[in-house]
Amino acid sequence: SSARFEMSKKIMDKILVEKKELAEIMDELTGQTDVRSNLGAMGVLTAGHLGRAEAYSHGLIFAFAPFLSDPVKFWDD
Repeated sequence: SSARFEMSKKIMDKILVEKKELAEIMDELTGQTDVRSNLGAMGVLTAGHLGRAEAYSHGLIFAFAPFLSDPVKFWDD
């Protein structure tokens, strides 16, 4: 799991209408090659403020929330 973010209509039209993959679209729009292996779409759209790896690390931390927080206060038996 990772953080979620909203895609622009410009990008979504290319996905839904033109049937292109996000990686291909990001390469076209940025003029770069293999964006997905570097910053990824998240990194490009946030101007490098949140890269792909960091976004996935948040999902991992959220998955461990039941083990990191007080089970009596926050979780069912």
